[in-house]
Order: sequence, then C-alpha cells, then structure tokens
Amino acid sequence: MNQVIAAHVQCRPERFVSHIQPYEFEGLLFSDVEALSNVEPSWTKSLTALTKIRASVETPEHINDGYKTAPSRRLESLLHPKYKKTTHGPRAAERISLTVIERECRHFKTWMDALRNLACSS
Repeated sequence: MNQVIAAHVQCRPERFVSHIQPYEFEGLLFSDVEALSNVEPSWTKSLTALTKIRASVETPEHINDGYKTAPSRRLESLLHPKYKKTTHGPRAAERISLTVIERECRHFKTWMDALRNLACSS
C-alpha cells in the first residue's frame, strides 16, 4: 500500500508513513484515567468506572468493541458535564502527556517513532 500511494503522489517511499488507527482518539485518553478524570472537577466521581474500563483490557487501544461501547460513547455517558471531543479531548491529552500515551499504546508509539525517524533521516 505504501509503495502504491508513494508512486501515485510521486514522493519518496521512505518519506510516506501510513497509519491505520483501529480505535478512536478517545481510546488514547484511557492511558491515564486519573489525569482524564481531573479535566473537569465533577469528573472525579467517575474515576472508579473509568478505572474499571481501563483494567478490563490489555491496552487502551483495545477499548473498541462496538458502536455503543466505543471510547467516546463511554466518556459521553459517564462524564458530566458531558465529554466534548474538541473541548475536553485536547485538554485531557495534554494532562495525560504523549509520554504516557506512548507507554500505554504500543501501536500509536510505533507510528510516532516512524514519524520521528523521518526527522532524523532528513
């Protein structure tokens, strides 16, 4: 796939890094549910439920088992004020940190490492 796309857009194949993310962005936020629960003061009430969700899977990237139980839907149903992707997502990710997300999410880290390697090979 990489070679076909690189040829089509006429770029060097080593400079094109594809990434298929098999989960929602919100899955990454389960990397640190305590930091996530601190985004809004009232969200701390949901820490136990968030912890239970996180503990039920191998990695946050595995929280992806259906339309009604997708990570964003879980956050929307648990958190009040209601979780909003564009408002709360960036704030949560910043609190959690890229270091923690990469430690917990191997697939995501592999992609990030590939992007970093591009900078080193320039």
